[in-house]
Amino acid sequence: MAFNFKGSQGIDDFDVRQQAAFLAAGSHQWSTYFYFGPNSGAAIFFALVYQFSRIIGLGYNTVITNLAVMILLDLAVWSGWLILKRHEKANAQESYLLLCTIFIPLYLTSLFTYTDPLALSFLMFGFSCLDAIWNKKQPVTKAWQKYLLLIGTGVLINKIKTV
Repeated sequence: MAFNFKGSQGIDDFDVRQQAAFLAAGSHQWSTYFYFGPNSGAAIFFALVYQFSRIIGLGYNTVITNLAVMILLDLAVWSGWLILKRHEKANAQESYLLLCTIFIPLYLTSLFTYTDPLALSFLMFGFSCLDAIWNKKQPVTKAWQKYLLLIGTGVLINKIKTV
């Protein structure tokens, strides 16, 4: 699917990917869509992906952006699984993986958009940081680690507003 899929949200998706290409090329002009659309975080993320794609010699490549989104979705699922693993809930882990597997067609087609995978990934990473702080079985003992995890939680969960 990473080779064939161009995005599912029509003009919004086109605006985000076009703006990302402009940003990756060095332009600092934003299109008027971003004056009312809150998707600037997604455009910046895709611009970074485009720049990486250019560095490795592939240019502006949809395959690379789709693979980046798929990797983020996989990391979000893995992050949720790690939260359940920390709590040693084997039945919950199995149910979680079953639900993720059942809903793969949903998030690969309808939710495979410019903002949803980014927001989901940031949210799950934030929850993972928060869970690491509250985990009683494997406690974080050093104060600086707790503060770092708290800051990570705040930044990651707050980031979904700009994506």
